[in-house]
This record gives sequence, structure tokens and C-alpha cells, in this order.
Amino acid sequence: MVAAGEIFRQQPVSVADVTYPDNSRRMASLVHTFLPGNPVRNESILNLYFQEIDRNVRIDQLPSPMGIAGIFPSANHQTWGLAVV
Repeated sequence: MVAAGEIFRQQPVSVADVTYPDNSRRMASLVHTFLPGNPVRNESILNLYFQEIDRNVRIDQLPSPMGIAGIFPSANHQTWGLAVV
């Protein structure tokens, strides 16, 4: 009888090539400070911000039994925010 771990040790190990051929990140922030001059509230700050991140991944040189030339996942993340202090 063969142990479960022994099956994996008998298989040849192949490693795929994983790279980030294209990445980008953009950020913007707009801050406005208001000083009303009253004793109850000395200062108000309004902050509007935006961030965008693009990630493109390339996974190639996969093991030959896979039969796939490459995998190309990607993601785009956008965040808008408003902070009032």
C-alpha cells in the first residue's frame, strides 16, 4: 500500500513562469479646509480621493501535461472615497 504523500513525491515537479508584464496605479486626492472662525467648530476638512490599480499577470511555460499555452488573468480596482473631518 502506498501512502498519500508518496504519490506526490513520485511525480516530477514542473514550475510555471509567472510575471506581471503590465501594472499601473493612479491616485488623486482633493482636500479643502474650511475655517469658520467660530468657537464651536475651529476647522472642517473635506477630502475627496480616487485610486485605480490595474494588474495584468502572465502565467506561461506550464507543465506539458496541462495542454495550455498560458493563462492571462487581470484585475482592475477602482476606489472612490469622501472623508469629512
